[in-house]
Amino acid sequence: MNKRRLGRGLEALLGRDEGGFEPSSLEQAELIQIAVDQIDPNPFQPRRHFKASEIASLADSLRQHGMLQPVLVRAVGGRYQLIAGERRLRASIEAQLHEVPARTFVLDDQRVFELAMVENLQREDLNAIDKASAFSEYLSRYGGTQEELAGRLGVDRSTVSNLIRLLDLPGDVLEAVRLDEITQGHARAL
Repeated sequence: MNKRRLGRGLEALLGRDEGGFEPSSLEQAELIQIAVDQIDPNPFQPRRHFKASEIASLADSLRQHGMLQPVLVRAVGGRYQLIAGERRLRASIEAQLHEVPARTFVLDDQRVFELAMVENLQREDLNAIDKASAFSEYLSRYGGTQEELAGRLGVDRSTVSNLIRLLDLPGDVLEAVRLDEITQGHARAL
């Protein structure tokens, strides 16, 4: 069964075009080992809740197999700031790993915010309210239209607008969507 994935993916957003890869692409980014205590969280992370059981399971996997996919970071003020891979980083800390493989990029805040949204849009377990909040925060911070944001993320404009409209719902309905007690579709009907 072939499931359609939202968004263009990190590789596309980092610079893949018809002529090949630009210097900021995944494959050309420098791969280094970084101490986990030198990596700060991504301030633009759309995911607000991390399930402890999933982090514990990933930590067990890391202990057994190591980290198969590096985290993405950028240098900020003599330290590193996470761009993508927060669950892997949290699991690495829980697994008591001292270093993790990381690809480093030179990116501005806006690009980091976009990459964080793209990575999380592709995850089925990111709830609609966290997606909506990220879209709304991005638009208020950087301006532009919902259509422009949809184009940058490689999703339909209606996806962006339908999600943002959820934020107008009462708090108890928002919490019910966040906890998967009702679906995004049911909430929209309210």
